[in-house]
Formats: sequence, structure tokens, C-alpha cells
Amino acid sequence: MIRDRGRIKWTSMMLPEHVKILREQQMRQNEQKQPELDMHMWEELNERLQEALDGQQLVTLTYFEGGYFQEVIGVVRKVDMLQRVLMLEGKTETRKVSMEKVTNLELVDK
Repeated sequence: MIRDRGRIKWTSMMLPEHVKILREQQMRQNEQKQPELDMHMWEELNERLQEALDGQQLVTLTYFEGGYFQEVIGVVRKVDMLQRVLMLEGKTETRKVSMEKVTNLELVDK
């Protein structure tokens, strides 16, 4: 059996431009499509959002951006229904998240 070093063997012969292109290609392959939420899921999200707003509770918000899921923990301060934007205040910053990008919202137990 031949014991080959695989990719390690060839990396020293690759130009930095090639490595960059390979990494970009790997990132594109890992991208996902935004899931479509049905009416039942929207209703559940709306109920949890209302509960979080009323009680000023800490939430974990999952949203989809740039082909990847992002997760933020904070307190929902405002919901702008005209612009369809959530204002989420985290430990270090306040973030605006589009309602169309939200995929999940979970209340954090204290």
C-alpha cells in the first residue's frame, strides 16, 4: 500500500492565487439556499416574538444571510412592520435584521 501525503504533497507547489480560488470555490460549495417558512412556522415565530417583546426576554435569533445561517443572542427592542425589520440589542451592538431573513427565534431561559 502506497502511503501518500495527499493534498499536503502538492500545496507547496501551488501559487497563492490558486489557493485563494480553491478556498472561494469551497465556500461557494458550502452555501445553502434560504428555507421557505410556511404559515404555521410564521405564526409560531410571531407568538415567540410577541412574548419576547412583552417580557423583554433574551432570545436566540437565527437568520439567513449570504448563503449561511447566522445566530445572534440579544433582546428584541423594536419591530418595524412597515420596513419589516427587527431591532435586536446584543451585548456589544444593536443589529437590524430583515423579517424575511429570520428562520428561527428561541426564547433563552434565564
